[in-house]
Amino acid sequence: MTKQAAEKSLPEKRARILTLDLMRGLFLLIIFADHLGFAPSFPFEYFTHSSAAFASAAEGFFVISGMLVGYIYGPPIINSLKSSVKKIWKRAGLLYILSVVFTLAYTVWALLLPEGYPRAIPLESSFLDITIKTLTLQYQFGWADFLARYAVFMAIAPLFVWLVAKRFAWIVLPASAAVWFFWRDVPILQFYTAWQLLFTVGIVLGYYLPTLEKWSKAIPHIPRLVLWWLFVVGMILSYGAVIMWMNVTTVDWSPPGIPPYYLHYFDKSSLSIGRLVFGTVWFIGLFFLFRRFEAKIDKVTGGFLLVFGQNSLFVYSFQAFVIFTLDVFFPAPANSPILINTLIYTLSLIGIYFIVRFRYRIMSHGKNFVSYLKNKGMGYPI
Repeated sequence: MTKQAAEKSLPEKRARILTLDLMRGLFLLIIFADHLGFAPSFPFEYFTHSSAAFASAAEGFFVISGMLVGYIYGPPIINSLKSSVKKIWKRAGLLYILSVVFTLAYTVWALLLPEGYPRAIPLESSFLDITIKTLTLQYQFGWADFLARYAVFMAIAPLFVWLVAKRFAWIVLPASAAVWFFWRDVPILQFYTAWQLLFTVGIVLGYYLPTLEKWSKAIPHIPRLVLWWLFVVGMILSYGAVIMWMNVTTVDWSPPGIPPYYLHYFDKSSLSIGRLVFGTVWFIGLFFLFRRFEAKIDKVTGGFLLVFGQNSLFVYSFQAFVIFTLDVFFPAPANSPILINTLIYTLSLIGIYFIVRFRYRIMSHGKNFVSYLKNKGMGYPI
């Protein structure tokens, strides 16, 4: 079969992978716990340290998002380039609009708060300047700052997806790595140049995921089992060791006798090399674990993770609103008891879950109501 024939034979639509949705749902739960002002809460605070560990759920969330872009849009972009690009750019446009709207809304909200009020900010420059910086994605405020990055990454995603689908991943990956290596510490670019590596690697992994899984099944049972245990146990032991060590150190990770310079290798904003190494091991181990037990995990969590993972944009945006609202009206007091923190986190989480479910019921009832009116000859309501 020729290369052109192979490309035309690619399926236009791939089956949804449960593991990716479940992992994205888990990452959203952790991100919400890490950002919530009521801490520590059990169990996430003691297992994440408010995203201060050597790698966090945020990085995994970006990788999963890239994987889904490569997995979903990779095959159809060969035969339906215009349609695929339009869909991706439509998503990018939505992310851009949400980023701008949320940033300006939270900024205005914070500016209108009385002085000394939680989340209140002074007007340090003209609102016109703030608006321009927001429109150009140079300024973010609130708890939805990921949206600006996603908007940029999705805007350039069609090129990367097309190149990967055309078997040019050997160009895409080195180019992305070069951007990360040379410009990840440039302050004005760092917000995008560092984290694009995760999204790009995710695109490549997502596109080749069926092939990678096919190759893994071709490995003899014993070596494949050893590989699975190697990553899963390695993830559990290394993560457990890091968290246990952090629990006995000071907040700034600087126990007596250990110099703080090593922290540079785990910097989050620039995605330093140490963070990438630990994050890779933890992500692969978690993926192996979820992929093998995805049905059981979905059953045990009662579909909770699946709902969050399949509605990630709405959940992420709404949790940002919840966190900002709590920060303003119900700020966490100093030394808040862990039971209270856990209760507030749990109730907030349940509330978000039911809002997601209720949203679809409202849409369904609305459609049924409109159909009912049309069948009765009443047309559309004003």
